[in-house]
Amino acid sequence: MNQAVENYTLCYRPSDGKLIVGFECTEQKEKFTGLFTDRIADIRGYSGQGSNLTLTDFTFTTTADIALYVPGGTTIRFAGNNKLTVEGGRPDANIAVLYADGDLTIKGGETDHLRINATAMTGLWSRAVCARAGDLAIHGGCISASGGCAKKNCGLYAGGHLFIDSRDKGKISITDGFIRAAAIPNAIRATEGGLSISAGAQIENAKEFPENDSHSNNLITTSDWTGDCLTQADDHQDLVICFPSYTKSR
Repeated sequence: MNQAVENYTLCYRPSDGKLIVGFECTEQKEKFTGLFTDRIADIRGYSGQGSNLTLTDFTFTTTADIALYVPGGTTIRFAGNNKLTVEGGRPDANIAVLYADGDLTIKGGETDHLRINATAMTGLWSRAVCARAGDLAIHGGCISASGGCAKKNCGLYAGGHLFIDSRDKGKISITDGFIRAAAIPNAIRATEGGLSISAGAQIENAKEFPENDSHSNNLITTSDWTGDCLTQADDHQDLVICFPSYTKSR
């Protein structure tokens, strides 16, 4: 287990499948900035080959704005219990615990967990997962995404629209898994109105379904659901998306 709190970002290098150390990694006007070193991180619990990065019982905590950076087109597979955390935060911080510079795919099994947490109480933006100018696809696994408490926060985020033109990107598709997301104003947001959840999912504590019971806001999708965001009905409870095979994972 890797319990130390570091001050750098882990950056995935597809050319050799290694995680290298990065410093001053953050965003400025929706553009990634940072310094990649040649230093391979001394950390266990991962393997990489090309665009595929596998995390197995992997834990990393940092005070940097970004915990894990991956280039666009990366697929992250996770097994066992995994946790990525960004602690603290400057008043002008732009935090993204897991940051993809483009498209990102995340996959796991029914008993596999990936916890992505931002604990910052300050900052401009804070997101648990950010696929910048890209699409985010989740195809299984138990994922917890807590966006933190900066001025604006999000659990799962894809796209960009303030400083960059990403009209062809910014979609989120969730086809399987058990998802917990918590952030204000949005637990999940696809900037191009392309949030889709496959049929059969149970969605709980979502403002977007006020016709459901006010205490649980439950909806079981009988067909694919599409929208642009999901927001917690009760800020003190996680928004939950649960597919049938994951009911025992709750």
